[in-house]
Amino acid sequence: MKHIHRAFGITFLLSLSLFTLNAWSAPYISFSSSRTGNLDIYVMDIYGHNLRNLTNHPAYDGDVTWAPNGNSFAFVSNRDGHRDIYIMGVNDTEPRRLTNHPEEAAQPNWSPDGHWIVFTSDRESRENYDIYKINVNGRNLRRLTSNRAYDSTPAWSPDGKQIAFYSNREEGWGIYVMNAEGKHLKRIMNPGRGAHSPSWSPDGKRIAYSLGHAGSGIYTMDVRGQDWQRVTPMNIWSRHPAWSPDGIWIAYDMEPENQWGNPKELDQNIYIVPADGGRPRQITSHAAKDRDPAWVPEEFFSVSPSSEKQTTLWGKLKKAGK
Repeated sequence: MKHIHRAFGITFLLSLSLFTLNAWSAPYISFSSSRTGNLDIYVMDIYGHNLRNLTNHPAYDGDVTWAPNGNSFAFVSNRDGHRDIYIMGVNDTEPRRLTNHPEEAAQPNWSPDGHWIVFTSDRESRENYDIYKINVNGRNLRRLTSNRAYDSTPAWSPDGKQIAFYSNREEGWGIYVMNAEGKHLKRIMNPGRGAHSPSWSPDGKRIAYSLGHAGSGIYTMDVRGQDWQRVTPMNIWSRHPAWSPDGIWIAYDMEPENQWGNPKELDQNIYIVPADGGRPRQITSHAAKDRDPAWVPEEFFSVSPSSEKQTTLWGKLKKAGK
């Protein structure tokens, strides 16, 4: 009878362990949500399960970008009176402030080598936004653009050598690319078409972006600004594309339009769609705003609390088998 009980215990622990492993085996997406009354940061798998709250603060928390090693993430918050960039470890309860300036810092993007964060700020002029980068230790702040324009949503290329962003510097929203030092600027998407929010494919060959305003959609193009194709359904307000690490999916947020053709204030959700187009899959379903998706690095799971539970389960399993 003792052997039967031991065998049952091993089977139970093995099943529970496999369940825990499977719960974290699917790709995860982080996003900002106002479901508790203000924007906080959450993660959820691509099947809409295993929701986890990463920040819980009455201030605005949004615009997430992940460290390549999955240990931490950067985000924007106004918890100290104005919007600055903060860094927080996945197992921490309090973030570390990276920038500290009375003017706004927004839209951070973590470099592939893990050393830099590029962001947008109007710290030099309230009328213009420029692109800056800063070491993750808060040192070596560098201004990369200066053109009396609105330069925004910077995104590192996968090799870390280039930064894409959008700007109205030529009387219309267009997408531009420069090197990591702000040099060799070139326009790859003509102004006037309303292209914004670029996101590089993992192989560096294509860029996803949002196009237009009312009824905007997600498109991709090659790095020359050619061979563009729409990947989201027509006449749907979809924005903020984020390419999955395997290059198969593009995540974005979508919100229905009201009778005047503008997005509704609520009922914004996260979707994913095949990178070459197809039927979207809805990830979140909530009456609040769910926006600004970012794919969570696979390394996140090796430092998440669930990994500790898995280690404990395997330890018990080994003891039970002795």
